[in-house]
Amino acid sequence: MTTDHLTERDIDRYSRREMPEADLLRLGDHIADCAECRRRLRVRRDRDHLTEEQLQACVDGQLETIEQRAVASHLERCAQCRGEVQDLREFAAHWKPLRPHWHWYGAVAAGIAVVAALGALWMRGDRKNRQPLFTLRDSSGVVSLDRSGRLAGLESLPPEQRELVASALKDGRVALPSNLRDLTGPPEQLMGLAEPAEFRLLSPAGGAVLSDRPNLRWSALDGAKYTATLQDETTGAVLSSEALQDTSWIPRQPLSRGHVYVWQVTAMRGGRETIAPRPPAPPARFLVVDAVTSSRLERLPQSPLARGVLFAQAGLLEDAATELKKLAEQNPQSQTVRSLVRSLREGRQ
Repeated sequence: MTTDHLTERDIDRYSRREMPEADLLRLGDHIADCAECRRRLRVRRDRDHLTEEQLQACVDGQLETIEQRAVASHLERCAQCRGEVQDLREFAAHWKPLRPHWHWYGAVAAGIAVVAALGALWMRGDRKNRQPLFTLRDSSGVVSLDRSGRLAGLESLPPEQRELVASALKDGRVALPSNLRDLTGPPEQLMGLAEPAEFRLLSPAGGAVLSDRPNLRWSALDGAKYTATLQDETTGAVLSSEALQDTSWIPRQPLSRGHVYVWQVTAMRGGRETIAPRPPAPPARFLVVDAVTSSRLERLPQSPLARGVLFAQAGLLEDAATELKKLAEQNPQSQTVRSLVRSLREGRQ
């Protein structure tokens, strides 16, 4: 829980955006996690910005002399209010009615004025919606999400991928494929007590892989030699390694994309065989992603955020975890990033 609060000077400088980008990011992360500082920032912004009446009077030229000086001084230092005044002026210029020559023109002019006022209010609301909810550091640059769910940054991504990233940030969760449970399966049921496993498979298991020649890894069993065997569940084709002393193996030939494989390792020590996985552990399965998905993912920018979200959506759980770990290191105070990491961890359990 956050206990240290921002100073009034920090709140003031953050509200006016009068600090370096790195400080904006640091304070933005704190404000995202601290309800009290968010409240103080809202109060400050409400106090610091011009009211609707002041904005309209400024556009109409109806400010008193003293107030006119104060408003002019405020507009010099406040980019948000300058933008709103400019929007109102452009809108008013577009809808400015002709000088009436008959009495019924007054009603028309009043109607147009109402439309203009509503439009101005809508534009101001839209401008507020565009204020970032939070900003993240990313190897590709700075990425932010505004109140309406619009993503800023990662412009090189196609629209559908940008939408997936925006949804993950808005929900604080990464989306996982619906067929993920098919790759894990329930534990096998045994009669009596199960003997503890002497070694175990590490990866891949229960997810997808990007490469068609994945690196199969397992834990060590002292003094053992190993044989790895994998089977294509679609065709039944079997591949086996030679006797290995290492605890990893890369198949000699490419595996079929879009196919699910099940694999195991036999350890031989002192004339005795031990197989992993062994019941009650479920069989170790993985999916080799199809060619279209592989091509799309290999073109992703070097963005831990984009790669973490989109790898997870494709079932590349280990790769997604690696990327989100990088993102967390770049944003150690971000609650949003912590939520993404937690949702992936829960999905892998």
